[in-house]
Amino acid sequence: MSAEGIKAYQSFPEKNVLVVGDVMLDHYLIGDSNRMSPEAPVPIVDVSKEEHRLGGAANVAMNISKMGGCSFLLGIGGDDRSGAILKKKLEQNGIDNKDILIFKGRKTSLKTRVISRGRQVVRVDQETTTAIDNKQIRLVLERFDLILKSNSIDAVVLQDYNKGLLQEYLIEEIISRCRAAEIPVAVDPKKSNFLAYKGCTLFKPNLSEITAAYGYAINPLKINDLNKASSFLFKSLDHKFTVITLSQHGIYFDDGTNKEKLVYKPIEVADVCGAGDTVIAALSLGLAADMPVRDNVWLANVCGSLACQLAFVEPVGRAMIDAVVESL
Repeated sequence: MSAEGIKAYQSFPEKNVLVVGDVMLDHYLIGDSNRMSPEAPVPIVDVSKEEHRLGGAANVAMNISKMGGCSFLLGIGGDDRSGAILKKKLEQNGIDNKDILIFKGRKTSLKTRVISRGRQVVRVDQETTTAIDNKQIRLVLERFDLILKSNSIDAVVLQDYNKGLLQEYLIEEIISRCRAAEIPVAVDPKKSNFLAYKGCTLFKPNLSEITAAYGYAINPLKINDLNKASSFLFKSLDHKFTVITLSQHGIYFDDGTNKEKLVYKPIEVADVCGAGDTVIAALSLGLAADMPVRDNVWLANVCGSLACQLAFVEPVGRAMIDAVVESL
């Protein structure tokens, strides 16, 4: 990491990042299983512990906060128990919840994972994924404009999980407003609106997402395959640079001039859930701090690796990153 990169990293506490996207509540039922159900060939889990954690865009916002930045969060939820718990968890983690818009009749995204002996037995999803309507889009845009007017925002993250918030018109309007205000936009896409993010600053798909959009097999070990996929994205999106996460194979970036794949040291993986959220959080803070691209991507890859070493969906704290940076 260069001296310029370290200086940018040290400025993270001065940066304000707005996350717009699909918020979720992760629900864990943890226990032990010693017998099978007589009703079906499934294990019976005797639950001894229950936890709720922030997920999706809320997890991105929490990662930004734990990395030292100041996060703002704009999302939607339902008038239900999960929505109330989500807002309470945000408050407990020092993240303002006033910009979580509650739409009556909508279900807050709730992911319930049953864990036995450290392994996930089953996941149950309860949510509404229907696209928000034009009136709701206007409400989101009004709140977005108010946040930008009331705060000095250094970067915006669009965090898409195909849960109904980020519709094409809303995406276009947010990017247009950010370009006019010279605010960089980092995107973590999903397949439904994959090529709707034209004009963004940073576009970060994972390998499976870019493979599906590109339409051809991409070997993460072959730089030419990654270069071709990135070229496809540049022609489609007119953005500034591409970052592709490659799981255990590292991370790739292309800023239009430099193309490189970076690999952090081998790690013992505890849980990959939420690692992508951690990566985009680090990338957005790097954008906000005007960190050199290679340093930004390297640091984001380190943060993603650290997240994989944590059980369940857990943010990567500043102290963990400091330990790596100080060891350089």
